[in-house]
Amino acid sequence: MQIDEELTLKKLEVFLAFMRSGNLSKAAAELNTSNVSVHRAIHSLESALRCT
Repeated sequence: MQIDEELTLKKLEVFLAFMRSGNLSKAAAELNTSNVSVHRAIHSLESALRCT
């Protein structure tokens, strides 16, 4: 697995909030941010963590 510099602690925090809540909107509310920000962070993690 290659880890890109796009992997940040903030994105991992967003991912953990999403996994805890199981819902994009609830994760956004927990983090006091927008649904779009949560979606972008998760999508960015998909790109940052690619299996080779």
